[in-house]
Amino acid sequence: MGTRRPTQPVSLMRRLMVALGLAFVLVQLVLTGYNYARFKHSVSDHAALLKLAQVMVQGLRIIEQPADAATVAATADIMLNASRADPASNQGHALAPLWLELRAREGGQRLYASAALGEQALLGQPGRVQEQTLQGRLYWVAQVDDARWSLRLATVGLADSTALAWIASDLLPNLLIAFPFALLPVVLVVWRGLRPLSQLSAQLQQARGDDLSPLVVDDRYTEIRTVGVAFNAVLGRLRERLALERARLQDTAHELRTPMAVMAAQAHWLLQADSEAERQAAHAGLQQAIERASHLTQQLLVLAALDESQPAPDAARVDVAELCRQSLAAFSPRALAAGVELDLDSPDSLAWPLPASAWQSMLDNLLDNALRYGARHGGRVQVTLALQADGALGLAVRDDGPGIAQAEQAQIFERFVRGRGQQAGGAGGAGLGLAIVRQAARSLGGDARLGPGLAGAGVGFEVRLPALPRQV
Repeated sequence: MGTRRPTQPVSLMRRLMVALGLAFVLVQLVLTGYNYARFKHSVSDHAALLKLAQVMVQGLRIIEQPADAATVAATADIMLNASRADPASNQGHALAPLWLELRAREGGQRLYASAALGEQALLGQPGRVQEQTLQGRLYWVAQVDDARWSLRLATVGLADSTALAWIASDLLPNLLIAFPFALLPVVLVVWRGLRPLSQLSAQLQQARGDDLSPLVVDDRYTEIRTVGVAFNAVLGRLRERLALERARLQDTAHELRTPMAVMAAQAHWLLQADSEAERQAAHAGLQQAIERASHLTQQLLVLAALDESQPAPDAARVDVAELCRQSLAAFSPRALAAGVELDLDSPDSLAWPLPASAWQSMLDNLLDNALRYGARHGGRVQVTLALQADGALGLAVRDDGPGIAQAEQAQIFERFVRGRGQQAGGAGGAGLGLAIVRQAARSLGGDARLGPGLAGAGVGFEVRLPALPRQV
């Protein structure tokens, strides 16, 4: 299979020239069609031919002798056809010859006839124009009578192709003269309008790779200003994202520094220990620091994966109720050791299209948070799963512990944020669990928020996923 060649960029000015050329052709076609329609309407009743016959008969009324009338008719025949054959007299086009026949009213004697007619007679009706086939061609015949003479004029019908050619050739010079005058202002306006884009492009090419400062945009043109504002908005979001990533990196380094320092210290004590008890204590401290660093690293990896994930509209349906039971079973030994009761309020089965890993991340972190910071010995943690009235899926994890201070609730879902009570309690979390919950919920199209705890105490965390679209 051959490789497809890359498409070459096309200049906007070149496109404009092509568009104007097409517009020129279209105008030529429209005007030709319009003038042709007017021409067809004007000749539909052959009024010009009938009018010419009437004028010639008026000139014959003062003539009494047949010979004189024949002479006048012959003279008119020669003059008319000479004029019709001269392109200069007919806007550059030679017209078809005109045939003339003059008869006396009394007796119908033929006084004169154009040489091309020969012995053929023109057949008409007084005061009208009718068709007649002469020498294998269709002719229009006009007849006008007065007291002495009957005059008949005939001319061949003009073919449509000939009429169109004449009309088009008449229009073309005028359009060719007008085209440059129409083209010049358009080209000037477009050229001036594109100049700010060239300036914008030059700014981008001259900018350093790490320079995300706003661009200077010429705001005289609405379209250019719109592009500049949108581009500066993108740069602003990139600056914010970069600042956020730098802050996250600093927070991560800060969080990892503590367990690394502990590991270094415990490793030193392990090497310097004189007794088995000291070695065991140093080993336990080292193991705890390693576990904390491992936990932090794992949460950072999960959070990074959620940051890059996109909603999956075609995700397979999973039984979220069964996933809840599995998570509670996994956390039951830890809850039992802490003297905390775990409850699940859920339907037996509830299918929902979502990635099981994202759901597991949400619920596991909520349970970890509740057991780590919430419920104390003898306390209770309740997990509730239900379909809400509007069809949304709701998940809540509530405890009856000390709760979260009002001043700390606004930032509780931020990364590396831990409440004062959590820090004072010596809990080993890194402040990433709730950030993972919120990001996982958003990756599924929903969100997470704070809610009430149990029995007027503690705190609750509620996740809401929007209702599924109805199947048509």
